[in-house]
Amino acid sequence: MRGPQKKKLPGSDAGRAAPAGSLQPGTEVGPYRIVRRLGAGGMGEVFLARDSRLDRDIALKFFACSLGDDEAGRARFARETRAVARLDHPNIVTLHETGDYQGRPYLVMQYVDGPSLGEFARGETLPVETVLDLGLQLCAGLQAAHEQGIVHRDVKPANILLDAQRRARLVDFGIARVAGAPALTATGATFGTAGYLPPEAVRGEEADARGDLFSLGVVLYELLTGHLPFAATSVAAYVYAVVHEPPLPLARQRGDVPPGLEPVLERALAKDRTLRYQTAAEFAADLKRVAGPPSAPAGAARPSVAVLPFDDMSPQRDQEYFCDGIAEELMNALARLEGLRVIARISAFAFKGTRADVREIGRKLGVTALLAGSVRKAGSRVRIAVQLVDAADASHLWTETYDRELEDIFAIQDEVCLSVAGRLKGTLLAGEQASVVRRRAADAGAYTLYLRARFLFNQRSEDGMRKSLEYYTQAIAADPRFALAYAGLAEAYEMLGSRRFLSLDDAHAAAREAASKALELDDSLAEAHTAAGLVRMSCDWDWAGAERELQRALAINPACAEAHHMMAHLHETLGRFDAALAAMDKALGLEPVAPGLHSCLAHILYFARRFDAAVRQCQATLEIAPSFAGIYGWLGMADVLRGRTGEGLAALGEGLRQRPGDPRLTALLATAHALAGDHAAARRGLAELEGLARQRYVDPHLQAWPRVALGDFEDAFAWLRRAHEGHSEWLYLLRVDPLLDKLRPDPRFVSLLEAMRLA
Repeated sequence: MRGPQKKKLPGSDAGRAAPAGSLQPGTEVGPYRIVRRLGAGGMGEVFLARDSRLDRDIALKFFACSLGDDEAGRARFARETRAVARLDHPNIVTLHETGDYQGRPYLVMQYVDGPSLGEFARGETLPVETVLDLGLQLCAGLQAAHEQGIVHRDVKPANILLDAQRRARLVDFGIARVAGAPALTATGATFGTAGYLPPEAVRGEEADARGDLFSLGVVLYELLTGHLPFAATSVAAYVYAVVHEPPLPLARQRGDVPPGLEPVLERALAKDRTLRYQTAAEFAADLKRVAGPPSAPAGAARPSVAVLPFDDMSPQRDQEYFCDGIAEELMNALARLEGLRVIARISAFAFKGTRADVREIGRKLGVTALLAGSVRKAGSRVRIAVQLVDAADASHLWTETYDRELEDIFAIQDEVCLSVAGRLKGTLLAGEQASVVRRRAADAGAYTLYLRARFLFNQRSEDGMRKSLEYYTQAIAADPRFALAYAGLAEAYEMLGSRRFLSLDDAHAAAREAASKALELDDSLAEAHTAAGLVRMSCDWDWAGAERELQRALAINPACAEAHHMMAHLHETLGRFDAALAAMDKALGLEPVAPGLHSCLAHILYFARRFDAAVRQCQATLEIAPSFAGIYGWLGMADVLRGRTGEGLAALGEGLRQRPGDPRLTALLATAHALAGDHAAARRGLAELEGLARQRYVDPHLQAWPRVALGDFEDAFAWLRRAHEGHSEWLYLLRVDPLLDKLRPDPRFVSLLEAMRLA
């Protein structure tokens, strides 16, 4: 497929003629004999030469400039070439040594017998798979260099060579700095490769590693479309476009681009370098996600399964808690198998009671198999029927029925897990059987009480969560060493406190005690560390401690969607938005249709100030869950902050129509009116918010948003102080909240950040 012809900007280094005095074949340069000229660029010439000592081909790079008597220049040349020479990576051309010939400095480099990437592409589009592969290779090379503190500063197709195996190798690392190339001037006189420079370089600022990632984003965009992302026919036009204009939409340039690739390149090409990928490794992680798993023969795809909620076939139909609990325990057990992808609870249970076609469920969840079943309990006996279904054609892969005494429930779980795992994975790997059948409680009675508690807690209502405390407590009384029940108890107390259904101090104290006991009883339990991470983050604002606990939880169970979700919020709190989005990708891989997680992703994009992406994610969330009215808050404010005030006000109004009296939506609508200049409407919204606060608890943090927008900074600080004293659940966003930006220069704001350990 041929795309638009690649356009060169005036002043680019394509097609330069050989400079006067170019070295002729046969010229001896120390131990090197010139074979032929390979090319020339803005900073000099490159020759193929023969190393007489080692009988090998090498490349000689001669600079157009002369260091002469410039002592500082010679020192910089020596210092930076020594740094570059330390790089040893398969995706970087090796620098062997340096020299000087008739006053002209040169570099001796590894010779790569292959075309540059520009010559290879020839202005045409490349297959998506090829571009992703090249992108991953180049990320690997850049990561290795950046870890050594070396920035390339001139990533472009001409500086990427391909060998016979199509391995990409970056050349001329740091050469722009070594050669002392002057910065871009207002006239663009030294603008050698305009189309690949990041905005900060165009503005004359010092480039860092994130500038290399911007340039790599340009290269990948060009390989996909055949032209540069910023429309410009002159250097001056590019200077304006790269600073002020968005890239041309990728999807409009090419129809076969995977949907996840455009957001990746948008992030790489962000104007603000703090919003870009901060490391090449993060860039590579998203490229890998888009690329998906390596291709495999038919039938060899990575096995994946969703455990659907079991049907209650008991005479009284009163065993829903038991059915849900059995299904959840089975998915938790299967998730411990390495190489088996297991969809987590919220997404798997989204189809509860729908009687949807299994093929449609499999498609939406992206799994190869579905585990379904039923429970019939009568007295002390239980019958559990289980079937494993192929998600592609709805055929039965395996079925089994278990008639047992209730006290044998653990044995039934073990048998089901081992049978399903064996069917999906073939022979179980050594040690995996033990991990699947790990015991969760000392007896069936405590376990049944625990299942009741989980069922009630998952309803997320005040009544359900209060009752869950009772059942967790009874489970612990039946089995005082039941660590999992303590972890659940900690989670329930934390949520009841954060929603002010219980006294905050009492709830936090109880949550801390329960989480500590869970860890004391079983330090190898992922749920215990997840609960401890929640307590440290929510109750204690101990960000470092929370991160340690969540990392431990994920090391034990990488398939814990809730731990990934919490880690995303932690990264968001600390302003690590790329890491937050990577954590959300992992959470959504386990919970692909969970509306709350999709809303969380929109929330993170909003606080990262990626408002266009936030709007798209809000719209995607509403497609999944049209009744998820809370998402209108982030949709509306993202529209307002990107300059589409009318659309934003309409979205906020729709949210309040669906959820009348919601304090957050009320505060955001008042804020939007204030930002739009309608102070009267904003004051009316504030009055409504204050009326709600007289009827029930309203987080003080929400009161600050409209006051900041109105310019009432004294009142805003007063409400933020109340938020801190009252342990507001929204205050964790203090460091990143765009609605508080006008307060940031004030020393009182810095004091608040310090009090939150966020300075």
